Amino acid sequence: MRTAFNAVRTVVGAVVVVLYTITVCTWLMVATRFGPAARQTDVIARSWGRLIIYLAGARVTIEGLEHVDRSRSYVCVCNHLSNLDAPYHLGLMPVGVRFLAKKELYKIPLFGSTLRAVGMVETDRKAHSPEALRLLNERVGYVISIGRSLMIYPEGTRSADGELHAFKKGAFRIAVHNQMPLLPIAIAGTNKVWPHGERWWRGGQTKMVFHPPIETAGLDDSGIDPLLEQVHSIIGKTYERIRGEV
Repeated sequence: MRTAFNAVRTVVGAVVVVLYTITVCTWLMVATRFGPAARQTDVIARSWGRLIIYLAGARVTIEGLEHVDRSRSYVCVCNHLSNLDAPYHLGLMPVGVRFLAKKELYKIPLFGSTLRAVGMVETDRKAHSPEALRLLNERVGYVISIGRSLMIYPEGTRSADGELHAFKKGAFRIAVHNQMPLLPIAIAGTNKVWPHGERWWRGGQTKMVFHPPIETAGLDDSGIDPLLEQVHSIIGKTYERIRGEV
């Protein structure tokens, strides 16, 4: 009976999300022709994320909001457990965020064009040339210019086993090169609501914890590795605590 309920919830929810996504993507494509539309993008992204959270049956607890200065732009880094994570963060982040998104997403009709129009940061995992880095920093600079933060999952992909895996350097390199503070975030439970490899939303308790930001002012490339290790330790310790609470 529970499986049948989850199947119906997912199918109905998916239809609602697809129709809503088409509508808001079309609206944003028009709105961004007249300017960045940053505020409108934040409102719509938040409503889109919260719609999915609600339809998926996720219950949410948040800690540490007092650590977030809403007037600053951060490089937000978080562990990655589920396909639910992106809408989860869009719906619940206290600051407007733009994602570091793989180039394959930009090939999706309408959706990809909208990602580009609203300032999501396109990245190619295989491109490491100076020109690729210049373009990446240019896109990050745009995010800063509109007063928004960058959201990155430094593991690079979802954790299939629910464990915290090694971080890649990209997020920390971006933070140092652009002198942006890092905002470590830990989440738990999203992989129970939408498990890796599963098609049905299951509902359930989730938790997100914000940590005090870490300044990067004055750091150079020599500070990237220690920064990575520090943030991995912070997120790892919190994740071990909260995964048992959901």
